[in-house]
Amino acid sequence: MKFWAEEVGPREGKARKRALDRLLAKISAPNPKIRKRKKYREVKNFHFREDELLAFQVKDGTYRAALCIKISQYRGVCSYWLVPATYCGDAPPTPEMILEKELLGRWIGSGYNKKKTNEMQAGLK
Repeated sequence: MKFWAEEVGPREGKARKRALDRLLAKISAPNPKIRKRKKYREVKNFHFREDELLAFQVKDGTYRAALCIKISQYRGVCSYWLVPATYCGDAPPTPEMILEKELLGRWIGSGYNKKKTNEMQAGLK
């Protein structure tokens, strides 16, 4: 308040103090009208399932593949985690064909060495 009174003027300082006192009274009192938490619908009809192999044909007539590794939901919105495979062929791929190929992705380190990471994740191998 001292800053406001010196820099802006005593009248503005008093107005600022009144506004802050009102705000303090407002946030100190319990809220009588607590809003209920919004419920989001859970998605049950998925386009794909986890660990499902997806094959698609591109413009040049060859087939490519992707694997749905995870499905996540947040606030009623469903997200699919798709990982592309290195498969490229003239026929739609089978799971056996995909096992011979690689999945494209990136290894993201934890920032710790391997020993420390294993200690932090007890029970996981």
